[in-house]
Amino acid sequence: MVFQTMTGAGVFKGFSNATGLADALAKHADVPTAVADWSMRQTAVARRMLALGNQMEDAFIWNTIDLARSTAEACRAWWNRSITIPGEFSYFAHTGDVVLA
Repeated sequence: MVFQTMTGAGVFKGFSNATGLADALAKHADVPTAVADWSMRQTAVARRMLALGNQMEDAFIWNTIDLARSTAEACRAWWNRSITIPGEFSYFAHTGDVVLA
C-alpha cells in the first residue's frame, strides 16, 4: 500500500513491518500463524494510515484555505472539520500494540 507523503509513512511503515513481524514470530510457535497474525495487525495499521492520509490530502491539497489570510479561529475551524484525529491518536490504537514514544 502506498500512502500520501504527508503522513510520514515511509520510515514508520518499514519499522512497523519489521518489528511487528519479529514480535509475531516470537509470540507464535509456527510461522504460518505468526505471519497471519502479523498480516492482520499490519492491515489494521494500514487502514488507519490510509484514512488519515486521505483526510490530509483532501484538506491540504484540494480543500485548503488561505492560511496566510485566515484568522486563527478560521484555521482552527477548517482543521477541525477536515482532520478527524482522535485525542489519543495512534496508528496502533485498534491493534493492541505498544507505541514507542
